[in-house]
Amino acid sequence: MDNRVELINKLSGHEHFQKYPRLTPWVGSRYSENKILIIGESHYLPKGATYHHDVEKWYAGNELALEDHIKHYCLNEKNGISYISTSGILKARSTDVSPEERKSFKAKGHTIYRNLFTTINSSPKFKHQNYLDVIDQVAYYNCFQRPAEKTGGSIDVTSLDKDMAKSTLKLVLNTLQPELIIVASRKAGKLIKPLIPNYEFVITAHPSSVWWNRLTKKGNCGRSDLTQFLAKHV
Repeated sequence: MDNRVELINKLSGHEHFQKYPRLTPWVGSRYSENKILIIGESHYLPKGATYHHDVEKWYAGNELALEDHIKHYCLNEKNGISYISTSGILKARSTDVSPEERKSFKAKGHTIYRNLFTTINSSPKFKHQNYLDVIDQVAYYNCFQRPAEKTGGSIDVTSLDKDMAKSTLKLVLNTLQPELIIVASRKAGKLIKPLIPNYEFVITAHPSSVWWNRLTKKGNCGRSDLTQFLAKHV
């Protein structure tokens, strides 16, 4: 069995990802070359959705119930449940699909991906003609396994969210055995940092925030933090 398929099968077999298959981490076809794991913050749902506001209900629920909710409360939403499709969002921009079918990151909500992958591609190790090819070389998932309450907003983290984030991180690390970790969210990084002391990692500002390009008093920004990390370790 192909190693990538084996890794994905191990992840998708977890109870939480069986409830919400679309949240299963993305593993690129060339992940084994550098073993770079990117951890984002959280997904969000279309305007009108409230299924995820009840934290216990969310973790006890499943995609079928969520899909019914979205169909009922988000009548004008075309993409629906695909908002939380971690692997689906990235697969559609990877070389897993034909050049004719391959999409780009045009939507405002995809700023995080554009900024992350263009910055990674600026590293001499990559330099692909199409920055989207970076997707093939990384694994990706979101730290918090419940969508943010507000569409496009940041999640209000509860103790249950933290517990699920920790158990999911343990599963992902044990399965993927990454060599480098990019945490693209300071909110997620605060929780994750104490749990990854034996890994080479960087915690950056959220790639869709102003601090991705705006310099702090220390003279750094999210983009420069990631660039320097890659220059040192890749």
